[in-house]
Amino acid sequence: FLNKSRVLFALFNIIKILIKEKPQIVVSSISHLNAMMGLLSIAFRNINFVGRHSTISKVAQHYITNQKKTWLSLFSVLFAYGTKKLDYIICQSSDMKDDFLECYNYNPDNICVIRNPITKAEISVANKEFRNDGVTRLITIGRFRKIKGQLRLLDVVSQLKKPFEFTIIGEGEYKERIFNKIKELKLEDKINYINHTNNIYKHLGN
Repeated sequence: FLNKSRVLFALFNIIKILIKEKPQIVVSSISHLNAMMGLLSIAFRNINFVGRHSTISKVAQHYITNQKKTWLSLFSVLFAYGTKKLDYIICQSSDMKDDFLECYNYNPDNICVIRNPITKAEISVANKEFRNDGVTRLITIGRFRKIKGQLRLLDVVSQLKKPFEFTIIGEGEYKERIFNKIKELKLEDKINYINHTNNIYKHLGN
């Protein structure tokens, strides 16, 4: 823990740690941190840098393009260059891998798929008696932003023919758009909304 509010502010601390610890492998898992590690890999050639890529690149690039801000364009160039300098990439799904390779000129032999694991949530689920009422229960937890895909999920679940309940947990700049979409698709009676929780496992176990 470096006690920094932003990745950029931790740059020199990270460099000091790399020099002191001399690791063989460094794994990062935040997109802009991955890019920074890729840039640092130029100076630390004896370290294998691995980045866990957890976003849809085309959506992120589309967002930056629409902002039409010079500093964002410069950031995008540095981000792409740093990301491509990583020795290995881990993606969460095959679609994410295909998207990454479509957006970046990267060696496909150095990219693999490792899906998100089940953590201690499985304990909560295993100890809970499931409701056998024929209703499919879905849940998404995350910031309300375009890149998180809540709007796309609403389009998908609106086509389900079986009974379902969809719990949405989160807050963010897309909240109004998400609730407008819910009304547009007439899904109000299918949606359970929770703006914040300190115990996601309780809801995953439901």
